Amino acid sequence: MAWPTTALAAYTVITKSGTLSTGCYQVQDYRLIACSGETVHLKDLIAVETGGLTPEERRLRRESMEECLRRFDVLDREDGRILAVEARLHDVLEYLVGLESSRRRSSRIDDARDDAFLMLDQVETDAARQKQVWEGQSMPELIFWPLREIKLLQYSSRMLACREWRIYLKNGDITLREYAREHYRQVQGFEARFQARLAATRAAGDRVDAPAGGFWEESEAPQPIVIPKLPNLPH
Repeated sequence: MAWPTTALAAYTVITKSGTLSTGCYQVQDYRLIACSGETVHLKDLIAVETGGLTPEERRLRRESMEECLRRFDVLDREDGRILAVEARLHDVLEYLVGLESSRRRSSRIDDARDDAFLMLDQVETDAARQKQVWEGQSMPELIFWPLREIKLLQYSSRMLACREWRIYLKNGDITLREYAREHYRQVQGFEARFQARLAATRAAGDRVDAPAGGFWEESEAPQPIVIPKLPNLPH
């Protein structure tokens, strides 16, 4: 593990069972890992105090945070490419839904279905790869952790939407179609939450210590999906 440049910074880690002093730490896989090797599960963590840092230590801390943000920017650019493909995909999907609803035939329907299946495979594959990259991210400060959690929820919703659209295209299950639409709405909602949180984190810089009581507020799972009531269709 590559520790941040703030190796001499004195952090006080406050947990449910006591306190731990460490010169540096990383956050990975739901654990805070001190440079001494001691670990604290995030569910047992209350806060990390940085009030005792010297000006030089704060400068080094800020540099490690900026480096982490640069890594996020690289990942965000790849997400932008996935979002662009996903937008084209949903234009094709809703075109197919419109044809199915109106029971019209089109000379392009077979080509559109082929395009949809190809893009569904591409989006799901890319989302699975990005999800794995985010899962393995190590972060120098707790303030970054909710960004990871929002992204993991977004990828999970995106992959579910792809699988549900695929089933709908194969057998016309309109319930799965509505699940897919709702999951896609969640994907868009998570993207808005991520960008807002990223902007706030970037603006905060090193002025914000690890949040305490509201730490998980931005990374909570979404509310249960409510599928719109569908009309009774003739058999």
